[in-house]
Amino acid sequence: MIQAPSTRKAVRPTQRVISRIQVQSAAKYQRRRAAIAVILITCMAGAFTALSSQGQAEASNQVSSAQFQYITVHGGDTLWSVAQKYAGDVDTRDWIAELVTLNALDQAALQPGQRIALPKR
Repeated sequence: MIQAPSTRKAVRPTQRVISRIQVQSAAKYQRRRAAIAVILITCMAGAFTALSSQGQAEASNQVSSAQFQYITVHGGDTLWSVAQKYAGDVDTRDWIAELVTLNALDQAALQPGQRIALPKR
């Protein structure tokens, strides 16, 4: 038996298709990575800007002449007892809130020997 020659040419189309798919997908992933990098950089810049703008102090050329009366805390003194002595006719709660803010107290307990500034009446 003699076979007729094949009219088809032996080509490997799978190799060409695979290489084309690999090239296309590599370019697609590069674009995705670039887009993600841009998004991350934008988010980080926004967070940095938001965090750095909080708590900024502004300088001025005006001199402050604020003078406060200072007292030294004795054993057994509390915010309420100090307020009763020095607050006068001001609401005790408001005066204590000013005292805490003025002295940057992070707790309500006073320590003997501690020097605190009193708010003005």
